[in-house]
Amino acid sequence: MCDEYDYEILSLHISSDHVHLFLSAHSKHAPSEIVRTVKSITAREIWEQHEPYLEVYLWGGGFWE
Repeated sequence: MCDEYDYEILSLHISSDHVHLFLSAHSKHAPSEIVRTVKSITAREIWEQHEPYLEVYLWGGGFWE
């Protein structure tokens, strides 16, 4: 994702119930666009890797809700 969108991860901290991500991006990317992109790609990757587990616990179909 970082290479494709020209983002640079400066800091990443993963806790049991949330993630802190601090990144650098070109000023042509609006913060809302960056957040939307990161959430979209990470949700898709997590679903692809853990679909059977997530279907049980996320019965509503939404990941970031």
